[in-house]
Amino acid sequence: MKSSDVVLKEYFQRLSDENLKYVLARFNQRYGGDLGEVLDFLSTSKDIDKYLQSATTHEAFYDIIDDLTNLANQEHERRTTVAS
Repeated sequence: MKSSDVVLKEYFQRLSDENLKYVLARFNQRYGGDLGEVLDFLSTSKDIDKYLQSATTHEAFYDIIDDLTNLANQEHERRTTVAS
């Protein structure tokens, strides 16, 4: 069985460039409603939804959001490095 980190990294690798930009904009700017919109978008994936549901406290939930933000940023960095 794959670890959750591997599953999450693979999820972000599978996102189209357009969807990755959408996720990054929502995570990094976090204007009114952005966080809810990006979580709705990500929760359409069963793996992401399961990961979000694993939070037992609000602090753990925001730690998960930070993890997802970091993974999205890493994937963006990987793509821009490869493209250069």
